[in-house]
Amino acid sequence: MTALEKRERKEHLLDELTALAERGVVHLRLQDEDSLFNPYDPAPAEERDLNPDAVDYLMEQLDKQPGKLRIEADISVPGAEKYGAHTLCEAFKNYFAKKAEEQILTNKRVFRKWTVNLICGLVFLAVCLIMAHIFNMNSERHPFFSVLGESLSIIGWVAIWEPATYFLYGIRGDLKTLRAYMLLHRAEVNIVTAKDLHSAVSGTEENTARE
Repeated sequence: MTALEKRERKEHLLDELTALAERGVVHLRLQDEDSLFNPYDPAPAEERDLNPDAVDYLMEQLDKQPGKLRIEADISVPGAEKYGAHTLCEAFKNYFAKKAEEQILTNKRVFRKWTVNLICGLVFLAVCLIMAHIFNMNSERHPFFSVLGESLSIIGWVAIWEPATYFLYGIRGDLKTLRAYMLLHRAEVNIVTAKDLHSAVSGTEENTARE
């Protein structure tokens, strides 16, 4: 079972608990079907990367809807004759599944890196504080020992600055990005074509005329 599948299993259990939760909605209006994809990716449609501009736009919309547990993605295109609505939906979900899996691996790698850095930093801090204490005890002999002790204390605390910053702030950004990818991967994707809109408008007009 891959990391993404494990994550999806947890998300599925969460879905059952939040089935009645209010859904967020993201909209994407495209000039044509090809606008959804990265023009430099030669892979088949279902496996192609999405257009970076489209991805950034979707992520910005998610930022404006914090706390949503379910997302609906409405993609408007003039027509879906070239690839078909099903292929566009699969490409959308596959891309964000891939991004979510990459982000999971990245988060694990970064977490291990900063954990090791924090442990090393704490050991270094302990050594610096012990040495600083020793120098401060001998500060009466010469003022230089006091300066050296204070310097070691400062150096020791600076050594854990970056790891502490990651665990206080950086990790939240990584988890937020992963959550956004998971939401988009599991979103209900609706491909709306000009034909669909025309049919909906015509149906509304017919109902109004009958009334």
